[in-house]
Amino acid sequence: MISSIHSNQPFAASGAEDNSAQIYLEDAINKLRESGLRITKSRVQLLSTLARGSEPLSVEELHSLVGEEGCDLVTIYRSMLVFEEHGLVQRSFRYNGTTVFERMKDATPRYRVFCKESQKFAELNEDLSGPVRGAILALEEALRARGYAKVTHLLEFFAVKTDQTAPAANNRLAAAAAPVGQV
Repeated sequence: MISSIHSNQPFAASGAEDNSAQIYLEDAINKLRESGLRITKSRVQLLSTLARGSEPLSVEELHSLVGEEGCDLVTIYRSMLVFEEHGLVQRSFRYNGTTVFERMKDATPRYRVFCKESQKFAELNEDLSGPVRGAILALEEALRARGYAKVTHLLEFFAVKTDQTAPAANNRLAAAAAPVGQV
């Protein structure tokens, strides 16, 4: 649990939180503080929930997880926009158009496929996402060279996984869509 929201002391994590979630939370709070933004109880609750999450979450799902007393939907929408502007969250979309957010684990863009049937994201492995990432970064640089600023992109794949068995070891395409953490 968070020990304080208005001190310069480190935030204490519960034993259940892993180290990367705690580091993300502390870094995010410091980034907001350095930007001159207030560190509110609602923002800390949202960041903590995102830090512990393994899947991207919608605003409604975040609202359910932090509870009615945590913060209202408008506060969550506004906070997600602030977090996105400061590079703390990444926005994605589900097949039905629902906007979802997840913590930024690092500066490297991640690409995944969203299964329309199971409603789950699966991260693409480096064999497929590496070349895509390289091409997109080259395109972004070309746009900057032509005078564009604040260049961003969003790339999502949507599919239905027809074979629910483990991918064959030598089938690169099947292995690329292994569930997050099983790449």
